[in-house]
Amino acid sequence: PFGDRITLADHCLQMATEVHQAEWVPNLYRRDMVVMALFHDIYFSDSLCGHGELTARLLEGRIHPHVLGMLRNHTHLGCDPTPARRRRDDQMDKFAVSTHRMLDRFAEFDCHAVHSGRDWLPFEFFESEGYFRVEASEEAAARPGYLSPNGTLVWAAPSLWIERTPVLLAKHLGMFETAGLPQVELAITDGGPELVRYVNDGHAHIAEIGLFPLLAAFDGPDPPSARLIGSTFIQQLDHYLAASDPTITQLAHLRGRRVGVLSAGSCDSYLLRAMLATAGVDPAGVEAVPLGGNYGSTLMLAEGHVDAAFLVEPTLSHAEDLGLAHVIAKASSVYPRFQWGGLIASDRIRAEAPGVAVQVLEVYRRACLELHAALKQDPDDQDNTVLQALQEIGPRWFNVSGTTFLKALRRDAATWQLDWRSVDLVGVEACASIQRSLGVLTGRGPSVGKFCDLDFGRPHVRR
Repeated sequence: PFGDRITLADHCLQMATEVHQAEWVPNLYRRDMVVMALFHDIYFSDSLCGHGELTARLLEGRIHPHVLGMLRNHTHLGCDPTPARRRRDDQMDKFAVSTHRMLDRFAEFDCHAVHSGRDWLPFEFFESEGYFRVEASEEAAARPGYLSPNGTLVWAAPSLWIERTPVLLAKHLGMFETAGLPQVELAITDGGPELVRYVNDGHAHIAEIGLFPLLAAFDGPDPPSARLIGSTFIQQLDHYLAASDPTITQLAHLRGRRVGVLSAGSCDSYLLRAMLATAGVDPAGVEAVPLGGNYGSTLMLAEGHVDAAFLVEPTLSHAEDLGLAHVIAKASSVYPRFQWGGLIASDRIRAEAPGVAVQVLEVYRRACLELHAALKQDPDDQDNTVLQALQEIGPRWFNVSGTTFLKALRRDAATWQLDWRSVDLVGVEACASIQRSLGVLTGRGPSVGKFCDLDFGRPHVRR
C-alpha cells in the first residue's frame, strides 16, 4: 500500500523518524519500540501466528537487538496445536498484545499522513542522523566484550510495574553514570519464562525475576545461564487480587470466572492456583487468562475481558482512586514469609566483570535507600530531588499522577528489603513448596546450590 519504492520496514522507520521528534519518544530505544509497534500493527494485525519472529527477521539490523528479542518473545503467543491453546488463541482478539498497546498513546497520529507527500528516506539517512550507533572498528574492539551490541549493560525485567522504580530512579538521577558505569538499559520481556529465554539468548546481564519461573526453569532440561545472587526490594508478596464486580468479594466467588495473569508460567499463574487451592477452590474451575502487555491494566476489568486480575502498584492505587477495582485478597495474607522477587546475574558477567555487576547492584541498593527515605519526607518539598524525580516517574512510566504514585509506593514500604544481598531462604522454600504441591517441580526441585550464587559480591546477610 505504500508504493513500489518503499518497503514496509522503511515505511515504519520513516514514521518513527517523525514520532522521535516528539517529547514522548525521548530516546532511541523507545523510538525502536515505536517502529516495532507500527510494523506489527500494519503487517500482522490479522494473525498472531509467528508474527514476532517474522517481524524480527524483516527488521534485523535496523532496530535495537533487545527490541528484536521482545518481538521474538511475542511469537510464543500463538500457534500451539493443542485444543486448549487453540481456544485461548481464538480469544486473543479480545486482548491487545504488547505491541498494539504501545499504539494507544499514539492514537491521534495518522501513520498514512506521515508518508503522504514525503520522499522516501533511505537507510543511510537514519545512520547519518544518529539513529544507529555506527562505531569505528577500533572503538568497538576497545569496548568490553560483555556489553550489549549497543554498548550498554542490560537490566531486564518481566514487566513494567512498581518494582522497577529503583532502576528508573537511578537512571533518572544519573546514578549509574556518576558511579562510572556503562549506560544501563532497562529491557521488558512481558513474562517470566520469556525473561529466562532472553537471558539464555545472551541479551541480559542482570535481571529481576519471580522465583516461580526461575525455579521451574532450573528444574527443566535447559537451566538458565545465570544464578540468583540477591533479592529485589519487593521481597514479600505485595500482590493483590482485585475485581471490579462488587459481588466478587472473596476467592470462592471466582469459581467459573476468568482471572487475568501476566503469562502462562509466570509468577502469578502459579500464585493464583495456590491461592485458589488454599481457599478450597479447584484451580481447574477458574480460567487463567494471559494478558501479556495488558497485564495490570484496569481496562481489562472495566471492559469485562476478565472478572478479576492481579493488580500491582501503582495501578492498584489508581484503580481504587477511580472506583474501578477493589481488593479481594492480598497474597501475603496466605504466605506471610516469601521470596517474591530475585536478582539474577548472567554467567558471563559473573565471569568476565563481577566487579561491574556488584557496582551496578550497589547503585540499586543506594537507590532503594534514597527512595525509602524520601517517602518519609514532606511530598511538597521542592528541594528534595528524589521526591521530585518520583513525581515525574509516575506520570511518565506508569501513567498515574505523582500523588498517586507516592501513595502507591508508601502502601507496602514498611516491608521492603533494602539490601539486595539479603535473600530469604525460608521464603525461597515457601515458593518451592507451592510448586511442589502443584506438581510443577520434579521431586523436591532444584537445590539452592544449583540456582544460587550467594557468595557473589561480598558477604551477604542470610535470614
